[in-house]
Amino acid sequence: MKLSAVLTLLFILSPLSALAAEGLSFSFGPVEIGKARNSINLRDFKLTHRRNGKVARARFVKGSVQWVRDENNLLSPRARVAIKVKKKNDIFIKYKGSGIIPVDKLKHVYTEIYVNLFDPKVIEVFMGPKLIETITISAKKAKRKNAQKSKLIDYSCVPYSLDILGLEGEYYSIGCRLERTGQFGKERPRLIVKLEATNFTLPDGSGSPFTVFLKDNSPVYIPLVNRRGMKTKVKITAKLPRRMHRLKTAFGFGPYFFDSSKGGKTENKTIAPAIMLYGKFDLYENSSLRFFDALMARGTIFNNSGLYFAYTIASVFDNRLTFVPLLGAQGLSFKFKGDDKFDHRFIYPQGFEVVYKHAFGLENYTMVYGMFLSTSSREDYENLWLRMGKRWFLEINYIRWGRDDSKASMWGLSAGIPFFSLF
Repeated sequence: MKLSAVLTLLFILSPLSALAAEGLSFSFGPVEIGKARNSINLRDFKLTHRRNGKVARARFVKGSVQWVRDENNLLSPRARVAIKVKKKNDIFIKYKGSGIIPVDKLKHVYTEIYVNLFDPKVIEVFMGPKLIETITISAKKAKRKNAQKSKLIDYSCVPYSLDILGLEGEYYSIGCRLERTGQFGKERPRLIVKLEATNFTLPDGSGSPFTVFLKDNSPVYIPLVNRRGMKTKVKITAKLPRRMHRLKTAFGFGPYFFDSSKGGKTENKTIAPAIMLYGKFDLYENSSLRFFDALMARGTIFNNSGLYFAYTIASVFDNRLTFVPLLGAQGLSFKFKGDDKFDHRFIYPQGFEVVYKHAFGLENYTMVYGMFLSTSSREDYENLWLRMGKRWFLEINYIRWGRDDSKASMWGLSAGIPFFSLF
């Protein structure tokens, strides 16, 4: 089996194993199943009946908790509520504007409904046109030792150091999405923050999710009221960059093992300095132009550069594992030790990257595996890389090229640092 195939298999299996170990759950339906970052104990949630409590019985279904991400980018736990109503005529249940018809069980009717534990809505039981009972959901305030388990600040908020004060011990979830505002070359960030909390509404009774727009590091105060009518103010802060640059570059350097040959002459196991330049120009949210240049010289000179269009075709496991094809072309220059002239070529290898965000539970750390393979039977080319880091990163890279009697191969470890940003 080729080295490229082995490394690809190892990389894909590694994050999959890690993600599975972190407690991912699966289900079907029009929601995206997310990572269970916190454990939920259904005993911390209470079902309360209003009106005739002898008509309906409600309970949480044991083991039914799932973490789901909705259209607001909020990661929340949901659980099934089982509802049993003594058999009457024309019973139906209304939840979030939808009418639900229970199943007839001879002496009673029965159904189960998924409810968002962090943003529960009222369950209403009707007999014909008459509302006969309501069921509400509330959460106990977590004890101090369990306070961290009740809150969920999503991975989407981690890059912006988002902080929240005023909901200590309460069950809540926060999700973030960064967007660009302003003219090209002068774009600034706007962070859209969504908050939902089990026991709170706005002063007019409006329920969550609550929306906050942050454009700088100024705090926002949200006035909330709990179920007992007590008022509180929740403070939200974040650290945002002043500008949103579309062009970002990085500079890499490190020692590489360098082998080359031409016309029967060889230079093997040479340790050569390597210099790399990486660039990315963001076009839209999920597409960009990528370019790179790798230069190695120690007697023999080898330079490899490329320009590629990159776009995300799939995101799985709560958007933490993404697949990015790379479509473009490369320029290659080779001058064997002692030769007077360079051999310049245009080659067209195509490739992809697999991006693992918050790798192995390390917040803001990203691991990237990528590869280019030749599309020509006359050109032997292979380029594989494994990168890990945040703004600074480490990269293991292997490049092998050959055509006719000219060959070069190199591998090594390089360190990458941010270089400059524009636009």
